[in-house]
Amino acid sequence: MKKLMALMLALVMVLLVCAGCGEKDKDLIIEPEAVASELVDGLNWDSEMVAYDEGDLRYYFDVTDETVIAGYCASTSTTEMVVAAQCEDEAAAQALMDSMSQYLSDLKMEADRYQPEEVARIDKAYLTRNGRAVVLCVSGDDRAAERVEAELKA
Repeated sequence: MKKLMALMLALVMVLLVCAGCGEKDKDLIIEPEAVASELVDGLNWDSEMVAYDEGDLRYYFDVTDETVIAGYCASTSTTEMVVAAQCEDEAAAQALMDSMSQYLSDLKMEADRYQPEEVARIDKAYLTRNGRAVVLCVSGDDRAAERVEAELKA
């Protein structure tokens, strides 16, 4: 009986440890400017990348006042961009992610009309959310998703 209780206690402890591991990502906190800058430096871009004005990012996307957001865009007419944000809660992060998804859809529609060569780049866009952190990367570099994930784990 004691062995069974010890085994049950050990099993409960393992489950608690595993559950705790799953919760770590929800508390992920990023520095948006640092993440965006690292991605700009770590990927290959067809254009020179320039910092977005924060006001422009707040105009393009559904961003709360408490959200910290930073990004870079192409200095030419390509659709390349990287945007990183740290939201105050998961609801704000999901709203921002939905807004970014809609932005990509609209951007693709416009590119299809005026810059059809950019549609493939938009199709490969990488948009992800990890807890309160949201990152969007539109790049021709096939390593973009891998680099974004590495930055979110760093």
